[in-house]
Amino acid sequence: MNADLRSLILQNLVLRQSDFKGAQLDGADLSALDLFEIDFSETRLTQADFRGADLTGADFRKADLRGADFTGANLQDTQFNNADLQEAVLREADLLEADLRDALCWKADFQEADLWRADLRRAVLMEVDFSGANLMETDLRETNLQQANLTGARLPEANLSAARLSNACLFRADLTEAILGGADLKGVLLDRARMQEADLRGADLQGASLREADLWRADFGEADLQGADLRQAVLMDAELRQTVLWKADLTGADLTGADLSHAVLRDAKLHRADLSRTVLNGAQMEGVKGLRFRQMVQVRSLYRAVLDPRLLNQIRNGCPHLLEKE
Repeated sequence: MNADLRSLILQNLVLRQSDFKGAQLDGADLSALDLFEIDFSETRLTQADFRGADLTGADFRKADLRGADFTGANLQDTQFNNADLQEAVLREADLLEADLRDALCWKADFQEADLWRADLRRAVLMEVDFSGANLMETDLRETNLQQANLTGARLPEANLSAARLSNACLFRADLTEAILGGADLKGVLLDRARMQEADLRGADLQGASLREADLWRADFGEADLQGADLRQAVLMDAELRQTVLWKADLTGADLTGADLSHAVLRDAKLHRADLSRTVLNGAQMEGVKGLRFRQMVQVRSLYRAVLDPRLLNQIRNGCPHLLEKE
C-alpha cells in the first residue's frame, strides 16, 4: 500500500483481510475494529491505538509498533516476527499461540496478558512487565529477559532453555515443570516461586534468591548456585548432583531425600536444614556452617564425603555405616 495515513481515525468499520503493508499509520486510531488477518507487515504504527480490536491472524512482521496500545486486543495467531514493540502496551491482550520470534519488546507491558503456547524465541524482553501473565507452555528459548518483571506469572511447562534472566523478578511465579537448562539466572529473585519438577540442569544461579521456593524434585544437576539464598526452600527429592553450592545459604531448607552426590558445599550454611535421607556421597563439605551431628545421623549416605575433621570423627564414632558404600 505504502500510503501515508498518519493519525487516521477509523471507526465502526470491518477491514477483514485488508492490505496495509508498508503504510504509514503512526498514531492511527484502530481501536475496537474487526481487523481479522489484516496485513500490517513493514507498516509504521508508532503510538497506534488497537485497544479492544480483533486482530486474529494479523501480520505485523517487521512492523514499527513502538508505543502502540493493544490493551485487551485479540491477538490470537498474530505474527510479530522481527517487529519493534518497544514500550508497547499489551495489557490483558490475548496472544494465544502468537508468533513473536526475534521481536524487540524492550520495556513493553504484558501485564495479565495470555501468551499460552506463544513463540517468543530469541525475543528481546529486557525490562518487560509480565506480572500476572499466563506464559504456560510458552517457548522462551534464548530470549533476553534481563531485569524483566514476572511477579506472579504463570509459566508451567514453559521452555526457557539458554534464556538470559539475570536480575529478573519471578516472585511467586509458577514454574512447575518449566525447562531452564543452561539459563542465565544470576541474581534472579525466585522467592516463594513454585518450581516443582523444574529442569535447571547447568543453569547459572549465582547469587540468586530462592527463599521459601518450592523445588520439590527439581533437577539442578551441575548447576551453579554459588552464594545463592535458599533459606527455608523445599528441596525434597531434588537432584543436586555435582551442583556448586559454595557459600550458599540453606538455613532451614528441607533437603529430605535430595541427592547431593559430589556437590560442592564448602562454606555453605546448613543451620536447621533437614537432611533426612539425603545422599551426600563424595560431597565437598569443608567449612560448612551450622551443621550438627544430630542432623548428620539422619543422612542416608556420606560415602567418600569430605568433612571437617571434628565432624568426621563424630560420625566415625557414632554412625560409621554412613561412611560406607551402600
